[in-house]
Amino acid sequence: MGVKIKRLGDLRLKLVLLGKAVRKRLSQEGKDMKKIARDLSPVRTGKFRKGWRARSSSRRLLLTNAVPYADYVHRKGEPTPLIREQVAAAAEERKPKLVADLQEIATKIMNGD
Repeated sequence: MGVKIKRLGDLRLKLVLLGKAVRKRLSQEGKDMKKIARDLSPVRTGKFRKGWRARSSSRRLLLTNAVPYADYVHRKGEPTPLIREQVAAAAEERKPKLVADLQEIATKIMNGD
């Protein structure tokens, strides 16, 4: 009985550590994606460029820009793709690395490394 309780306690601790590590990695990804979004934003749209916000939880990362014209921003002379489409494409490119990082984190924590 005592061994099972200890194992259950270890598992709970590992799950807490895993949650914290995942949130930390997603938070870092949010900061990185916010920088990418700002870099993709046209220079003359200062309010738009500064308007990028990243929120993360243990399940997702959300990148938003609340300026009213955010859906219409694109580089001069380039009607498509819109900035949000470019940001989404950048996120898709980064996704395999993020997934691999999260899998590595989970493996290390669950194996006690």
